[in-house]
Order: sequence, then C-alpha cells, then structure tokens
Amino acid sequence: MSGPMRGEEGGAAAGPAMAPARLALGAGRIPGTSAELLRVRLHLAEALLERLCDVRPDPAPVAAAVDAFAAGVARGAATGELARLDLAIVAALVSASGSDVLSLLMSPVQAVLERAPALQGAMYADPLHNLASYHALLVWLDDPTPHGIAPLVGLLGARDAETLGRLPGGGDRG
Repeated sequence: MSGPMRGEEGGAAAGPAMAPARLALGAGRIPGTSAELLRVRLHLAEALLERLCDVRPDPAPVAAAVDAFAAGVARGAATGELARLDLAIVAALVSASGSDVLSLLMSPVQAVLERAPALQGAMYADPLHNLASYHALLVWLDDPTPHGIAPLVGLLGARDAETLGRLPGGGDRG
C-alpha cells in the first residue's frame, strides 16, 4: 500500500477512538455525513428488530425508557436531554437483544449522535413524532414478529428523511 492512509491525513478513518468525534463534527455540515450515518443506523435498527424477534424480551425496560422520553417531551426538555433520553431507549433495546455484536456496532453510532448538536436539533424538532414512533415500537415489542419489522423500519426511515430535510443544504444527502 503506497501513500498515507486516509486517517493519516485527517480523514474519517483516523481510528476507532477518533471516528465519533470526527463524524459528529461533520454531521449536519459535511455533505452526505448525516445521511450516511442515518442510513447505517437504519440498517442496524433493522438487525436489532430481527434479533428482538428471536429473543422475545421483556418489554418493561424499554417501556420505562420510552416513559422517561415521554416525560421529557411533556416538560419541554432541551434537545440535548431529548437526545440522551432517546439514546437510553436504544440502549434498553440493545440490552434486551442480548447481542454483544449489536452493542459493539451501535456504540459508535450512538457516540456520534451524542456529539452532533445540529443533527440532534433536526432529529428532535418534533419530539411528539419521535414519541409516536416509539409507541408503535412498544406495541410491536409486546409480540415481536418478523412481519412487523418493515413498518417500523419504514417509520424510522420516514423520520430520517424529515430529519435530513431540516438540515442546512436541503438535507445533507451528498
């Protein structure tokens, strides 16, 4: 391999420890970064839902996290707090899956979302819509079946399209 690797010149491949910070800086500003991040998250969410079908977890911890998000929405929580509450729901879902692999793969995505205020602002501009999607997820989680995955992934994909449309530059789709 000749020449420096992308990471050696300051690109996104600077290494696992630096990737979340670099991507967070680009989310909402560098063309395509937010769109690509949300696309990866969507695929991971689908894999997570498939895993939840297999393990059929107790939905109570996820419901408690959704209730905390709902309480944040009701009191008009700031965007950063909504992001933390949302990520707590994702953490409850990943924990319920019992999958170390999904936990490993979701961690960097979550780390980027924690550090990307412009993207957070676009994601939580209408938190009642986020909450409605989570209520649909809870209904499904009471009896998780494969045929219910596509509609949930569709909801998340539609939310992501709305998020991208709220970002500067018409959606950062690259």
